[in-house]
Amino acid sequence: MLKYFFTTVFVISQLMGLSIPEALQETDYVYIVPTVASGIVEHEGGDLPIDRFQWQLDDKKETEVAPPVPRGDLYGPPLEVTTAIVVDVETGQVLWQKNPDRVVPIASITKLMTALVWFDYQPADGFNHVHTFAPEEDTPAGKELNLPHGAQLTAFDLLRSSLIGSDNDTALALAHTTEMSDDDFILAMNRKASALSMDQSTFADQTGLSDKNTASAHDVARLAIAAFNNPEIEEPAGMTEHLQETADEGVFSRVLTTDELLYDSEFNVVAGKTGYTDEAGYCLVVKVKVPNSEREVVSVVLGTPSNDGRFNSTKTLIDWTFTHYDWN
Repeated sequence: MLKYFFTTVFVISQLMGLSIPEALQETDYVYIVPTVASGIVEHEGGDLPIDRFQWQLDDKKETEVAPPVPRGDLYGPPLEVTTAIVVDVETGQVLWQKNPDRVVPIASITKLMTALVWFDYQPADGFNHVHTFAPEEDTPAGKELNLPHGAQLTAFDLLRSSLIGSDNDTALALAHTTEMSDDDFILAMNRKASALSMDQSTFADQTGLSDKNTASAHDVARLAIAAFNNPEIEEPAGMTEHLQETADEGVFSRVLTTDELLYDSEFNVVAGKTGYTDEAGYCLVVKVKVPNSEREVVSVVLGTPSNDGRFNSTKTLIDWTFTHYDWN
């Protein structure tokens, strides 16, 4: 049976001029492509672990989850954003979009990719790893935790500081716990984007300070769905604050969220990530529970002109979505 299946896939790929992954989509099977830190590839500056794709094949489900059913007009609200999208998490159905494939800077939303790659290449002691802040982790601009050089934090606290407080120095420090060079870590970020079918995305640093970190709203939705599917990322991305303690001197610091929607009782926001640079404008991606349902949607707004604008635009968009679709 398996031999016949792979023969069929090969024949389809040859006849239709498709790659093997594309040919798989033409068969009666679905496939899942997880990435793991395995294998070695030669790279300038030393060997680099690579993501090896593992194909897991299974028959299509006889009963699939029904997509949301539209009701009323679907023109959507007027929003002062460069690009935006709302996606049903479980089915992947796009519920509303504006310039969804326009590629723009995504600022600190980049940190979701940094977190994902960290889990692929994390140190052997994982969250317990203690990192000593170095001068090269002082970022030239943007938000920082501002711990002195030589202070120590666990990887657990570094991850939470970067996702909750959007601190750039802790995001860079988190990447450095992998002992990969900056170039190699960024290479891994771009490979991860490719694995997630983020075909319109490019990453140039681990923090989002570089405006060369670019993506479409559609790709940001893919990134958010993948990142928030990891409970260790989703949990801090849904927290309003975190109290952390340095591992060396026991100095406490309180990290507050940059996502104001987490304080808003109107919606059940599961997780979110903000971003801002002058070039990117104010950006926000959130995952929100559908009222009276176990279903969830991801909303992305990029390029809003003000801090309040990104939250108000997101609230308007989510409210419109929940009043114009029914979930069974």
